Amino acid sequence: MTISPAGAQPVYYAPAAYTMPVQNAQQNPVYTTQMQAQPAMNVGPNAKGEPDLVCNAQYDAKEKIINIILRKRDFSEGPGSEKFPTPYGSYRIIENEVKKVNLIDEMRGKCSIFPDEPRIAKNTYKACLFNFLNDLNNLTIIRNGEKIKLKEEEKLEIIKIVDEKGHITPNQLIKFLEIDMDSISGFRIDKKSKPLLTTFDIYEKIIKLKLDYNLIEHKNEVI
Repeated sequence: MTISPAGAQPVYYAPAAYTMPVQNAQQNPVYTTQMQAQPAMNVGPNAKGEPDLVCNAQYDAKEKIINIILRKRDFSEGPGSEKFPTPYGSYRIIENEVKKVNLIDEMRGKCSIFPDEPRIAKNTYKACLFNFLNDLNNLTIIRNGEKIKLKEEEKLEIIKIVDEKGHITPNQLIKFLEIDMDSISGFRIDKKSKPLLTTFDIYEKIIKLKLDYNLIEHKNEVI
């Protein structure tokens, strides 16, 4: 590469900064745009030592170098721009107008039950509750010699336990229902054939942090 400030001889250099990701791949696998621009930021009219870029470039040349490096868009913005919309970036032509869209929303799938609604993140309270209710719906218990499903009132009481403690284990559920393990079926099982119930890991962490009541009331907005 060459830079030729007015009245100066061209300067040729092989910037060591651009070879760093290869040399130190194990130590520094992520090489950000800001890291690429840092050598240029350190260069000045009176730079000492052996800079990565040029030592006799005028100050305005330094600014141009930095601007060229920093003009890269964030990865999350996708390709294109407001002036050059594409079907794959943040700026798209929708109804003959250029509009900005949220790429995260575009990548989210749709709910299988409410197809017009987007899916929510995996570990939100509502997502865990959905899976937890599926677990409860799959259970069959034997009472007085009859196979029955959990009543709605029982499910609501079980959810209250989860809301207060952040979890309920299969053994705790059996104790709550006042039955034994032989009187219930339909649990998911792990590799060791032990019964499983959906956990509320993130919500349980919030419980353990002893957040105030108002925050817990809005748990589905916090997680």
